Amino acid sequence: MDEYGSPAEDVIWLVTALEQLTGIAIGRETGRRGSELHVVVTELFAAHWSHDEARLCRRWLEDLRKKRNALHGRRSTPERWHAWAHGILATEAYVLAVKLLLARANRYTLDPWDLTKIEALPARIALVEGDGPFDERTLGEAWHQFLADAAPARVNRAAEADAHA
Repeated sequence: MDEYGSPAEDVIWLVTALEQLTGIAIGRETGRRGSELHVVVTELFAAHWSHDEARLCRRWLEDLRKKRNALHGRRSTPERWHAWAHGILATEAYVLAVKLLLARANRYTLDPWDLTKIEALPARIALVEGDGPFDERTLGEAWHQFLADAAPARVNRAAEADAHA
């Protein structure tokens, strides 16, 4: 992100980066510009999220893509997330997507911190959904608390996977 850019500009760049990253990763064009972004990115994280968490992520990614399209002059639809929220979430999702793809290619090992951030992302998406108002201090505390809450969930999910293996 450019410190001199606006959150709207950040959204444009981040959506484009996610489209390029996931398009390259799946080895094909994604059809209409970003039309599959919400599906492809959610599938990337699917092993780490419940069905409801994945559905929330798909909804956010669809809203993110629509926000980018509206910034390019296409018909606007009601938004469920502010541009600043899209910027923060998309930055986090992009970094985690890169790490997941590198791990799949055996070029990176996801550490517990990475896995905890992946587990926490849906709760963070839900946290900043809506019109607000958002209190910075409360938001910051909740943002960090979701990491603390996600760690035991990550451990439990791994234990369940081991039990079924």
